[in-house]
Amino acid sequence: MQKKVLVLGSVAALVLAAGAGAWFVFRPSLPTSISTSSSSLGLSIETHTDDERGFAFDYPQNWQYIGDEDLGQRNEDFVVGVMARNLPGTACGMMVDERTEELEYDPQELTAELDQLLGQKLQDFRRLEARGLEVKGLPAIFYSYNYTREGTTTDVRFQQYLIFALDRVYTFSCGCPETRFEEFEKDFDLILGSFRLLK
Repeated sequence: MQKKVLVLGSVAALVLAAGAGAWFVFRPSLPTSISTSSSSLGLSIETHTDDERGFAFDYPQNWQYIGDEDLGQRNEDFVVGVMARNLPGTACGMMVDERTEELEYDPQELTAELDQLLGQKLQDFRRLEARGLEVKGLPAIFYSYNYTREGTTTDVRFQQYLIFALDRVYTFSCGCPETRFEEFEKDFDLILGSFRLLK
C-alpha cells in the first residue's frame, strides 16, 4: 500500500493546487534552460530542459515559462510549469516524486484509487477517460477529468500523465476552464506529447 501512496500523494498535491483556483504565482524570470525551434505544425516552440530531474518538454513560444522558484502559491510540489499568456487558469505543470523502491504498476487499480481520491476532493468530479499506456517506453497512465471549481459555477478540465520511471514518478498535467478546452487542446497535446527523459 505504501508504494501507491507516493503516486497518489502527487495527485493529491495536484488536486489541492487545482482546487485553489490558481495554479501558479508568476514572477518574471529568465530561465537558462530554454531553446527555441519549430514544430511540425509550423509553430514556434520553446524547449524546457531539466538536467537535474532528467526530463524535457516543448511548449508554444507564446506561452509563459514558470520556473520552480515562481511556483506554488499553495503547492510547492510543482517543479516547473508553463501558462497561456494572460490566462493564469490555463496551464501545464510537472511534479516529480523520487522513490527508493519499485512501484507496482496496475492501471486499473491506480485508476480506481484516483477516482476515489478525486471524487472526495473535487466538487462534481467526473472522470472522462483513463487508460494504461507507454510514454517513451515507460509505463504510464493517461487520466482526464473535469469538476466544478469550489465556490463557483466554473467547470475545469484536466488531462494528465503519470509516468513511472525507475527512480521517479513524473506527473505532467494540463488544465483550463472547460469552455476553453477546445481552444487549447492542440497546445496541451503538443506539450504533453513532447515529454521525454534525458537518460
